[in-house]
Amino acid sequence: MARVRETREYYLKFSTPTTEQPPSLTSLANDVDDFVLVQNDAKPPAVILLGWAGCLDKHLAKYGTIYSEKGCVTLRCTAPLEFMFLRRGKMRALGRRVLDDIMDLNLNEHPIFFHVFSNGGAYLYKHVALAMQERAAPVKVLGVIWDSSPGVGCFRSMYLAFKAIMESRWPLLAPSGTGVSEALGLGAWPLWPGLALPIALALAMVMTAWWLVEVLLQSMTSLRPQPLDPLAELDNVPTAYTGAHLFLYSPADELILAQDVERFAGHRRGMGELVTAVRFEDSAHVQHYLAHRETYTEAVYSFMRDVLSGRRPSPS
Repeated sequence: MARVRETREYYLKFSTPTTEQPPSLTSLANDVDDFVLVQNDAKPPAVILLGWAGCLDKHLAKYGTIYSEKGCVTLRCTAPLEFMFLRRGKMRALGRRVLDDIMDLNLNEHPIFFHVFSNGGAYLYKHVALAMQERAAPVKVLGVIWDSSPGVGCFRSMYLAFKAIMESRWPLLAPSGTGVSEALGLGAWPLWPGLALPIALALAMVMTAWWLVEVLLQSMTSLRPQPLDPLAELDNVPTAYTGAHLFLYSPADELILAQDVERFAGHRRGMGELVTAVRFEDSAHVQHYLAHRETYTEAVYSFMRDVLSGRRPSPS
């Protein structure tokens, strides 16, 4: 069963488990195949998936099956590119609307996990967390799973994000030899080879200037300095709205640097929070599941199992 809510601003899908759960206590065995997440008559975990910039729902839905197959409720949301880059003021309202949906669907009665992808998902999560703080929302957040995030927001990451979005949406702009056009059956030579690079560079320059002006104006009107990095406030999200953390990242990720993820993980560990991590050595940005499907799912299931059972997740 699924419920779909679409507006001009964002896409959200709520789905319920498709298989009947066993009435008895579920197995907490290490065997992932035998592992389910619902105990007795307890509410099944709800997993809220927040997509990366430019993510299509059909891609996010593949990650949703990781959880729905184990009896979880899933909810998916990806912020529009317009909100992330041009109308950042809309992100706060979007975070509140996602919280409204959590409450309207009574997901606050379930143990909740967030699965956050890249800086786009982290940016939306920040605003959902801010909304929970503002309202002192009675939401039981047990953990956050960070896939390829968070990284430091800077010119380099913005340029690479625009480049990745353009090459995935319009593969004819991708440079020859990248495998994008070949994979889509368009031949070895795209129509406008490499055009995505200068366009992405120009967009990154314009958006960086736009953000600097925005930060300056906000600092002047609020009479207090504003952070240049829009994700800086993630450092201060209270433990009540993060729970434990699982980081899935790679030094082969060109967009989100491994040292940025490790710095944030170390910061949250220093706050006394439970932190575990899986470092993939060869997978690209938001490609860890595709490259290491079994390891990825086992890490996610083990993390959720330990958190739900009250055990301390094993650190990396």
